[in-house]
Amino acid sequence: NVLSDFGTAPSFDAILGAPFLLQSDLEISLATKEIKFFKPTNCDNAVLSYWDHDAVQIPFKWRSAGRDNPQFKVLLNGKEATAIIDSGTSTTVITHRAAEKAGLKMNAPGVEQAFATAGVGLKRIARWNATLGTLQIGRETIENADVGVIAADDFDADVILGADFLRSHRVLFAMSQKKLYISYVGGDALGQWRRIE
Repeated sequence: NVLSDFGTAPSFDAILGAPFLLQSDLEISLATKEIKFFKPTNCDNAVLSYWDHDAVQIPFKWRSAGRDNPQFKVLLNGKEATAIIDSGTSTTVITHRAAEKAGLKMNAPGVEQAFATAGVGLKRIARWNATLGTLQIGRETIENADVGVIAADDFDADVILGADFLRSHRVLFAMSQKKLYISYVGGDALGQWRRIE
């Protein structure tokens, strides 16, 4: 796993997490099973998504002193939220607080109680499976997005885009420009919880 920040327990990917991997620009393409590192020179204003010049570009900021996954803005049912990308999380999740802000109720029809999920360390966190009306990431809008809702509101980010997102998107963490380049590459854009537990 790459960029693991929400893993189940200390492991090898805790050693090779975001602080190590994001020392240079990092491209993740799970669809083609590739991870590439770049060190751009004099490319401050260049479009770095060489595979797609129309890729979504999103500025990011560090959550805490540049040591964690970069944080950026998304919209949940039109409401602003903060997000990170974490390949250590198998499916995309949002916090209970963010779900409520977006108008998603845990007792609504179609919302299912799921098995508790593992959080940081050995802590178990209550989880629901739900369908979010829209998740907007820059120009991309994902409709009827299957997401997990976790009963944890102590994270700095409201949304954790997991490996399901990375399977359907090519992402470049352009550390040199402090922005993300994101392209949809096909398949279910999000939320494969109906098939993955």
